[in-house]
Amino acid sequence: FTLVHSYDTGRLPLHHADVYRLTTLHEFSDLALGELGGIVIIEWGDAVASALGDHLVVALSAGDNDDERDVEISAHGPEWATRWAALCSAMEPWSC
Repeated sequence: FTLVHSYDTGRLPLHHADVYRLTTLHEFSDLALGELGGIVIIEWGDAVASALGDHLVVALSAGDNDDERDVEISAHGPEWATRWAALCSAMEPWSC
């Protein structure tokens, strides 16, 4: 199985890491995700949250019907205190 997939299709490279199978923070640090640059999405990130530093948590859940998804975004770390208003503004068109 592959733990990290990288996609160079947009303005910034996108990296998707699935850390579900990792058992220690040492295994996570061996991935060196901070060296990749671009955007890093970590699936099952709650298992390694203590090693992430400043980050966003994006939680997806089922909406009222099969075609809907609810998205909840929360910020963790002091860096997001200065960026949160801009993020909320950018997300406003999709807010309910």
